[in-house]
Amino acid sequence: MQFLAESLIELITQTSTNLPPDVREAMSRALGAELPNTQSAQALNVIASNIDMAAEDQGPICQDTGMPTFVVHTPVGVNQILLKSAIQEAVAEATRRGKLRPNSVDSLTGKNSGNNLGVETPVIHLEQWAEDQIEVKLILKGGGCENTNAQYAVPVELAHLGRADRNLEGVKKILRLETELADARARLASALNQARSNVEEAHRQHRRDLVPIQNTIAEFIEARRRIRERP
Repeated sequence: MQFLAESLIELITQTSTNLPPDVREAMSRALGAELPNTQSAQALNVIASNIDMAAEDQGPICQDTGMPTFVVHTPVGVNQILLKSAIQEAVAEATRRGKLRPNSVDSLTGKNSGNNLGVETPVIHLEQWAEDQIEVKLILKGGGCENTNAQYAVPVELAHLGRADRNLEGVKKILRLETELADARARLASALNQARSNVEEAHRQHRRDLVPIQNTIAEFIEARRRIRERP
């Protein structure tokens, strides 16, 4: 188990501090394709320097090391309880060494555990397979998409509903607001559809009222002829 523990810590360290060769190669090609002395070239140079410094100093490439997510395959008969415990201990130790940022925060209390351990954190997917070896893969999953999609971060002040705290009542307030917003969006969509229909009908009516230009010219010529023929 000691070998497993050290292997897990090394896996976490390398994942956090060292990009794979294919990613480095892609970065190098992108940097070479940029025009010198441009903002984009400067940005890529900074990123490339950061990647090199992280690998040399074994420091995290990004200040936010994401959510450790493990995908584990084990032979039949391996004690997955002990393996899960070993992964959790490795995560805590890697956090203590500064290879991971403490990101495990209780959703209700807002308390950070300080070691990346909490309810369902880190994420560990355990599966059995027919091989006679253990395979552990790690993804340090970033939360940018979740942050962008998040609509509320409680506690928060809600218009017309007051403060929503990190409790059941706060969640109910947010859901109530979401229901009201959904109804408002539906009414707005209905109003827009009706407005479009009204505009289209007005255009059709306007076209019916117009006199074709050929008829207008003919009537004008006929009117001039009659004026000239007057005694």
